[in-house]
Amino acid sequence: MPRTNFQDLPTKENTVLEHGQIVFPIKYAKPKLLGEIFNCSYSTIRRLLISYDEDDLGIENLYMDISSTLTLVNVEKFEQFLQKKHKKYL
Repeated sequence: MPRTNFQDLPTKENTVLEHGQIVFPIKYAKPKLLGEIFNCSYSTIRRLLISYDEDDLGIENLYMDISSTLTLVNVEKFEQFLQKKHKKYL
């Protein structure tokens, strides 16, 4: 008689039943979506990306220009950039 490992049997706790149960963290985002995530305008995000080009504050590879119309920004590194830029204008 074969042995059954009861930990491998599907239950309500270890089975995805609805689309909303699947959650992936956002790794890259377009500048417009970043504006929605950080609750600021697209022009503010664009201005921050331009200031990153002038001074990267030690953060490398913040964004990638995939094509002339598509820019993808690493969300985690963008948040780090904002934290380092905090009160630098003073």
